[in-house]
Amino acid sequence: MKTYFVFLSLFVFTIQSHSQHKQSLDVQIGLGLSYTDEDIDINGQGFYLQGEYVYEVSKWIELRPYAGVVLTKARESDKVALKNFRVSTNAFLLGGKVRLSIPIPWVAPYIELGIGGSLGKFQTVTSKIQIDHGGTTYHIPFTLGVKFGRNHETDLALTYFFHNNKKQFAGAFAIGFSIPIRK
Repeated sequence: MKTYFVFLSLFVFTIQSHSQHKQSLDVQIGLGLSYTDEDIDINGQGFYLQGEYVYEVSKWIELRPYAGVVLTKARESDKVALKNFRVSTNAFLLGGKVRLSIPIPWVAPYIELGIGGSLGKFQTVTSKIQIDHGGTTYHIPFTLGVKFGRNHETDLALTYFFHNNKKQFAGAFAIGFSIPIRK
């Protein structure tokens, strides 16, 4: 009986969700960045691209499964003591986030938090950390941003992906736009 109730609830939720809520695709592109967890002045810079399926639960809350890529190259430091230090991320990102926003007309500031997985190559080389290998790992996405426009169709964001077991975080300064699927 319990299993029947769970399946019935999921069915009703699915029918309701497809018939009443806005859905869209969001695309973001920007400057990709990588930093070490240590307080050292080294970074990597490159490219960032992400796509998200947006399911609006309410005007304040959205569910956002995403896929993206961040490709950064380690920059050489001008400081002699930091010459051999490196940080870079070249990874495919996949996961889910929840966005909490304040839907003010023409402007909507927001914050996002979630969990995901990364597949790629991670390099964090400092005096204390020696990580230089590829593979899979988890990440925690965190974003602060603002959506602009009559229907909040343009996006400006600072987004970060914390790779705790790689002792680094990657992110981007990105601009984006929305493509409505269902209104």
